[in-house]
Amino acid sequence: MIKSINTIKPGDTLGICAPSGRFDMEKFNRGMEVLKSLGFRAEAPKEIFQSKRYLAGNDMERAGVINRHFFDPGIAGILCARGGYGALRVLNHLDWDLIRKNPKPFIGFSDITAVLTALMSQTGMPVIHGPHVVSLATADEGTLNSFLNTLSGSRETMEVPGAGIIREGLCTGILRGGNLATLCHLLGTRFQPDFTGAVLFFRRHRGARL
Repeated sequence: MIKSINTIKPGDTLGICAPSGRFDMEKFNRGMEVLKSLGFRAEAPKEIFQSKRYLAGNDMERAGVINRHFFDPGIAGILCARGGYGALRVLNHLDWDLIRKNPKPFIGFSDITAVLTALMSQTGMPVIHGPHVVSLATADEGTLNSFLNTLSGSRETMEVPGAGIIREGLCTGILRGGNLATLCHLLGTRFQPDFTGAVLFFRRHRGARL
């Protein structure tokens, strides 16, 4: 059963994690300034700045930051530094019992789809398909307003410019999906998402063909 999501308001602290690749420090710092300008505090532990080839540290370190953020009562929500590649590798190292006992909003997109869908299937916890710290560095006003509204629990109608509809009509269901390539990589694993009764959405990489 999907539980209701806790709201996050200016003044709350967001825990920053890096489940995937290394990130551009200039964009990261600009994104952190955007969070500050929106009224949020942010906690970025030193582990997220580590490097192992193209990843932001080894698998257990990246998962450990997520586990600690869920356990910390001072963290209202968790925001990813960036996507890229590598989030699939942390799933077996997440403490699912701890996370179930300490639910809080988790925010990201792209490769972070792996963590988002696993959180839904393993805990019944709602998640937010939203910007990363580095993408906030160049986010327009509409994106920032949508980000704030979503964190606050707003139920405003969402418009998706240029969206393609697979089947027209009216429907209700839990919204599930994310990055198409990542969803395909989850097939056949214990973290394969269940789309039964769901409203499916997905994003393709630019240039990808169906």
